[in-house]
Amino acid sequence: MRTQEQERNYNLAKIIQQQLFMGGKMIVFSWGSCNYKAIKNGLQFNVNGFRLKNGIVQIILDEGKDLYIINFIKRNLIIKTITEVFFEDLTSFIDREVELTENYNKDVENAVYQF
Repeated sequence: MRTQEQERNYNLAKIIQQQLFMGGKMIVFSWGSCNYKAIKNGLQFNVNGFRLKNGIVQIILDEGKDLYIINFIKRNLIIKTITEVFFEDLTSFIDREVELTENYNKDVENAVYQF
């Protein structure tokens, strides 16, 4: 049985995931996103994009401002933080840090996918 705080974090994580998908579900899936889990005041998931490989993204609600903080994590270190993000901008901000490279189209053409 979940505590009241765990239930609140779970519900918040579901809302954040829905807001993230509103920016484009296929974009989110292109990051290799997986292992979604509720964290305190937010959502965390793994990514494997062209730019951030084997990384973690955390989206945390800044309740005082009703905006989000996005942390990008590599090897248990926060490598970048973006603050004051509106929900409608979540997907584009994350996409820039996880997937987009200078030669993105060429990277996509040269990608080798393993199944």
